[in-house]
Amino acid sequence: MVMKLKFKTILFFYCIFSFIVVGVAQAEKLKEEDKLNQMPGNTNEASLLIDKIAGVYKRSFKNGNIDGTTYLSEDILEIVKVAENIIYFKFRLEFFNGHSCFLFGTAYYTSDKTFLFKGNAEERDCNLKIIATAEDIKFIDGAYGGNACRDYCCGARGGLDGVSFKRSIRNLLNT
Repeated sequence: MVMKLKFKTILFFYCIFSFIVVGVAQAEKLKEEDKLNQMPGNTNEASLLIDKIAGVYKRSFKNGNIDGTTYLSEDILEIVKVAENIIYFKFRLEFFNGHSCFLFGTAYYTSDKTFLFKGNAEERDCNLKIIATAEDIKFIDGAYGGNACRDYCCGARGGLDGVSFKRSIRNLLNT
């Protein structure tokens, strides 16, 4: 009986220790990935990409209120080249019942081929990734997904993670 109890106690502490070791290792891996994601990317590559995505993206759609009324909404994303590897962006997104998201700032090109906006103290932990694929401009809220930017710049029914704009709707800015 005493032997069984000691074995179970040892097994319990071994499991706890294993979880801690694995958790620390995963946290260290995420820190390293985060450092990599925040490293500046290739300036020439960034400049060429910015030239291809700079512009205004607009889309209109039917929206509604909880009382059943409908209205026309418009999502807008603007991207402007401010340096060879930095964009200025501004967007306004509209959601059900009049809720919206609004954010603007500068984002720099990173080594993981995304643009990263790092919010200031007022925006708490808002780190928004802007990803340009062949078809879309997409948002990822937080380094690995999350809601830090949403919590700062969106109404209750708004959200940023996974929002995308088709590159085919791009209009050039008049300079």
